[in-house]
Amino acid sequence: MIIQLHLPQLVAIALFYSGPDQILPLLSILGAIIGFLLIWWQRFVQLVRRAWQAAFKRSPTSVKK
Repeated sequence: MIIQLHLPQLVAIALFYSGPDQILPLLSILGAIIGFLLIWWQRFVQLVRRAWQAAFKRSPTSVKK
């Protein structure tokens, strides 16, 4: 007999099946990614800002008088 489960039911079963020994490594990886982003976020924003300014820098001849 095949039972069709919907996505919310599958998610609930997966959450009930997983325990701390499965979730802690995933949260550790997530924490490392967030920590990396927090450390390098300011430099990333500066790089994007400089690239944006360099790409759309106004030339002196295009300024209207």
